[in-house]
Amino acid sequence: MLEFAFYLKKNGKKNTTIKTQTGNLKNLYNSEANLYNPENVKEIIANKNCSDGTKRNLIYTYINFAKFLKIQLQEMPEYKSISKLPFIPTESELNMLIGCAGPKLQPFLQTLKETGARSGEVAALRWIDVDFERRIITINNAEKGSNPRQIEVSNKLLTMLKRYPQDHDLVFGPNANKRMRKNFHSIRARLAYRTQNRRVKQIHLHSFRHWFACMLYHHTKNIMLVKEKLGHRSITSTQVYVQLLQTSGKEEYVSKTATTLEEMTKLIEQGFEYVTDTKIGETTYKVFRKKKAWRPE
Repeated sequence: MLEFAFYLKKNGKKNTTIKTQTGNLKNLYNSEANLYNPENVKEIIANKNCSDGTKRNLIYTYINFAKFLKIQLQEMPEYKSISKLPFIPTESELNMLIGCAGPKLQPFLQTLKETGARSGEVAALRWIDVDFERRIITINNAEKGSNPRQIEVSNKLLTMLKRYPQDHDLVFGPNANKRMRKNFHSIRARLAYRTQNRRVKQIHLHSFRHWFACMLYHHTKNIMLVKEKLGHRSITSTQVYVQLLQTSGKEEYVSKTATTLEEMTKLIEQGFEYVTDTKIGETTYKVFRKKKAWRPE
């Protein structure tokens, strides 16, 4: 197992990929698959009680393992996962989970909510990535080949982080992803039991990212902005959020008026768009509006 992990490392695989593939290999071993017999492995995978997506990942792992041991493979089966829209929790459900969390998990969850980052990316945050003065968090250790990015966050989150012990370079300390995930599952189970809300059980750490993306698109209708904030390299990964969160909520605007050419010019430079004219007494006002910027709180 260690030699296989080292082989993946030498071939440029990320630590998250190495962890996943060694876990898949262990899964096959525990299922009593003969890893030196491709036909037996195919039979074990075919009879597994799991999704086709999981079977596809097991096949992909075994292909890499066979390359590692120089085992010649015949044609391997292709499993195609069924595309599903991700579960999107409500903001109140996320806030309940954050509110139930302890002093260490709470800022971790709030960071997930406000940045849309993956849990592994938040776990890898260093104090130098948090700019308290400009209220910006930089995601430098992006996962899955994503782009690094910067996200503006709230004073609420920064206050939480200021109270957090700064006794390690990593904001949430070593092995944060594993520790936070375990704590999260515990409070989620308690909250689901207490509220008898079955939806709570469907919320995962990655659900915070889905919620962030949906809300950002809903408020801006700017798919390229969503792509940028999620760090996606391809717009294809972002387009799923266009189909989600069709709400009837009213869009909120900031409105201003102008009576002179100078005032109109300044408003246009600030991103306001012209709406209409209105006359009050002898004065004609140009009415402008700009959609309110959205940021999770």
